[in-house]
Amino acid sequence: MNILLALSQLEVTGAEVYATVLADRLCALGHRVFIVSDTLTKATRAEFTPLPFNKRGFRQRLKNIRFLVNFVREHQVQVIHAHSRAAGWCAYFAARWCGIPLVTTVHGRQPTHFSRKLVKAFGDKVLAVCEAIRENLVQELGVKPSSVEVVRNGVDMPIVTEASVETLRTEKPLVTLLGRLSKEKGDLAFRIVQEITTLLGDEVHLRVVGGDKNGIPAKFDVFRPKVEFTGYVGNVADYLAASDVVIGAGRSAIEALLLGKPVIAVGEARLHGLVTPETLDEALHTNFGDIDIGKHFDWQTLPTNLNAALEREQRKSRSATILRQRVEEEFSMERLVSRIDTIYQQAWSEKRRYEVPILTYHRIVQNKQDGGSVPIWVTAAQFEEHLQILKREGFTTLTMSDFAAMPTLAERFRPDWKPILLTFDDGYEDNYTLLFPLLQRYGFTATIFLVAGMTHNLWDKDLPHFVPAPLLTSAHILEMQRFGIDFGSHSMTHPRLGEIPFHKAAEEITRSKQVLEEHLGRTVNSFCYPYGSLNADVKRLVGEAGYQFGVASDSGSLFLHDDLLEIRRIGVFPNTTAARFRRKISGGYVFRGK
Repeated sequence: MNILLALSQLEVTGAEVYATVLADRLCALGHRVFIVSDTLTKATRAEFTPLPFNKRGFRQRLKNIRFLVNFVREHQVQVIHAHSRAAGWCAYFAARWCGIPLVTTVHGRQPTHFSRKLVKAFGDKVLAVCEAIRENLVQELGVKPSSVEVVRNGVDMPIVTEASVETLRTEKPLVTLLGRLSKEKGDLAFRIVQEITTLLGDEVHLRVVGGDKNGIPAKFDVFRPKVEFTGYVGNVADYLAASDVVIGAGRSAIEALLLGKPVIAVGEARLHGLVTPETLDEALHTNFGDIDIGKHFDWQTLPTNLNAALEREQRKSRSATILRQRVEEEFSMERLVSRIDTIYQQAWSEKRRYEVPILTYHRIVQNKQDGGSVPIWVTAAQFEEHLQILKREGFTTLTMSDFAAMPTLAERFRPDWKPILLTFDDGYEDNYTLLFPLLQRYGFTATIFLVAGMTHNLWDKDLPHFVPAPLLTSAHILEMQRFGIDFGSHSMTHPRLGEIPFHKAAEEITRSKQVLEEHLGRTVNSFCYPYGSLNADVKRLVGEAGYQFGVASDSGSLFLHDDLLEIRRIGVFPNTTAARFRRKISGGYVFRGK
C-alpha cells in the first residue's frame, strides 16, 4: 500500500521517533511510505516532504489541504496516518476530498473546546497510545467508542554501545532525567530538577538529557554546575544504560524499563513514582504520567521513590526482569506494526467497499448435459468467456500460496494491479482436460482443493441421478503444479466437518495435509471446508494442523484479513452470465446488501 504519515513539529518529539520507526517497519513489509512534516530529524527509509503545518493561519491551512490532495493523487496514496493535531486537521479534509481513509494516532490529551467537539477531525480510526487518551476521546469529545482502539507506541529494544556507556558512568549514583525542556515539559523538568537538588543535594549526580531547538533554556542556568545538562543527544540508549535511575515518561520510561533500569514515572499530568510490577498497569494507563484528567503531583514522595529506586538498582531485583518482559509484550514493535498494518487494510477496504474477489468453481464441462444433476459446473465456453473478461480488464490471478508468500496481505491492495483468485473445489479430472489448457492459453493460474483420499466423487452417491466423476490423477496434479497451479486440501473424504465427531474431523484435516505434502513435495498452506461446513472447533483444528488459510463458501468476514481461517468466497454457477460475472469480480460484490 502507499501510506502517508503526517506530523506537525518543529523539534524532535516522541511522535517523530515513533513515526520513523513505524515507517521503516512498514517499508520492510513492502509498503511505500511517505512522511510530510514541518521538519524531520530522525533518519528513515520513508520519503520525506516538508510542509508548514505549524503555520496555522486559515489561508495556510487551505494551502496545506490543497497540497495534500495533490500529493495523494500524484503518489496514489491509499491511507493517511496523522500523528498530531495540526497535521490531522489538514489530513482530515484532504482524505475526505480524495475518498481515502484517515487513521489518527493520538499521542496526547486533546483539548475539549467547542470547535474540537464540532469538527473532531480524527477520521475513520483513532489509535490512542494509552487508556487515558481513549477516555478523553470518548467521554469528553464524544468520539464513537467503536472507532477508538488503544494501540501503544511500539518500541524496539534499545541498542547500546558498551564503550560509550562506560564513558558516561559517574562516581556518584547517576540519576538521569530525559525530556524536552520547552513549553510545559520544560516547566515540569525545571520542577523535577529543583526538587531533586533541594532534597538530595550532592548525594547523586543528576544528568538532564534533552533540550529544545535552541539548546538549554537560560532559566536552567541556576542549577549549574551541580546539574549536568547534555542538550540533545543521538545515542539516548547509551545514556539510559549508564544510569542508575531514570526519571521520565512515555518513550523514555519504556526504553529504560527495557534496559532493566529502575524508572520513576513523571509526566506532564502525574507523578506515578517508582514503576513496579504492581503499579505497571496504572502507569500504562497514563503513558507513564504524560496523560490524565487533571494534574496529580505529590512531590513529597519523590525522595522516597528515589531511594527505593537506588536500592533496587543495587539489588538488581527480580522485578526488573518481570517489568522488562511485560513491557516487551506491551510495546512489541512487531506485534503493534502487524496490528496497524491490519487497521490500514480494514480502513481501506471499508472506505472503498472493496475486497479482492475470490471465486469458487468446481467442474468444467464440455456441454450442459455433462454437468449432472448438481449445478456446480460451468461449461468450457462459459469459463473461457470469464477468462477473456479478466484479460480485457487487466486482472492478475493469484493463488493461496501467493498470499502465503506475501510479507503482508495489504499487498493485495497495491494500486498498480488488480488481483483475483480462482479456486476450484474437489479436483475433478476435467480440471486437467478442460480447465488446464484454458489457463495456459490465457496465462492465468488457480488454486485447486483436492480430496486426498478418493478417486471419484463418492460423497454425491446418495443423490438422485448420481453420475460418478473421476478426480485428478497423481500425474495430472504434478504436471499442473509444474506450470504453477496451486493445490490445497479439501479433506480426505469430503464430509461435513461441522457435523461429525471431533476426532474424525481432526483426522480428515491433518491426514489430508500429510498425504498431499508427501505427494506434492511442498507445504500445503490452505484448507477448504467441504460444503462450507465448519464451526469454532473445526477452525481451530485447521489452524493447529499448520494451515495458514481456511476458505469457506459464503460465510466469514467481508474482509479477507479479518479471519484467515474462514475466508469468504464468491460462487460461480451455470447461471453466472457475463454480466453477473462482471458484478462478481467488481471487488464490491460481497458488500451488496450488507
